[in-house]
Amino acid sequence: LFVLETMDSNSTSSNRSEGNRNMAASTDESRSISASLMRTRAMMKQELERISHVSNTIDRDGYLLRETTQEHKGLSSVVKGARRTLGVLNRQDMKETVVLWCSICFFYAVVLYVLWTRIPLLPW
Repeated sequence: LFVLETMDSNSTSSNRSEGNRNMAASTDESRSISASLMRTRAMMKQELERISHVSNTIDRDGYLLRETTQEHKGLSSVVKGARRTLGVLNRQDMKETVVLWCSICFFYAVVLYVLWTRIPLLPW
């Protein structure tokens, strides 16, 4: 009987120590899982901040692109107007060149006529 009681008490104490070990292991495991979850939470928070920063940067760049596009459209109309004005100026320059050469030719014709009438070189 004593042997059975001793065996019974040994098995009870071994069950207790085994239970304590299991409880300690599960406590360590739960702490490890909690730490892992905290690290995961911190990483997710960092990624969320990074994504938020990237999103803000994309929004700013989009705004700058829209402004640049509008400015480009405004400048293209200015360039078209300048091109038209340059065409008009080139035509006027060509007309003035023609008028200048015609004036020079007329001047020399008048000078030759005056010289021809004043100085009788040919008997007519």
